[in-house]
Amino acid sequence: MILYSTPEIDPKLPFNEILPKYLGSPSYSLRMNLKTYNRQMKIATVIRWIARIWGTAILAFVSIMLGGSLVDEGLGLEGLRNIVNFLAFPISPVLGFAIALWREGLGGAIVVLGVGVQFVLQPESMSGLWFWIGVLPPTILYLIYWMLTRHTPRANLT
Repeated sequence: MILYSTPEIDPKLPFNEILPKYLGSPSYSLRMNLKTYNRQMKIATVIRWIARIWGTAILAFVSIMLGGSLVDEGLGLEGLRNIVNFLAFPISPVLGFAIALWREGLGGAIVVLGVGVQFVLQPESMSGLWFWIGVLPPTILYLIYWMLTRHTPRANLT
């Protein structure tokens, strides 16, 4: 007893003629998949632009604060712990948000790595509301965008 058999298909046929033979008709299921894909890409684009605007604002703010601090006080890095803290914050958010404008996943990962190192070295510095409102949400949005679009060719992304 054969429950299902595939139709005989000429291997010389183009793909757009082969597909309907396997699926029955290219009607509802293909249109629904295309609609779902388009909806997902629209949501991903909105997430990307929210992350870009928010991340760029944080990038500008941290860069201005870093520049003012360097002009006023200098680096003042004595010891390995202070150097690592300086690299973890403010350098990793500045670098991560700048890279995230082109490569969302890599930029988000750099910020997460820096935040993790900062949290391990100085957990009391993470208790401020500015941090939870400012740095983490755009980072999370960049990573969500990357997760939604990582299997999409870059040419299809706007």
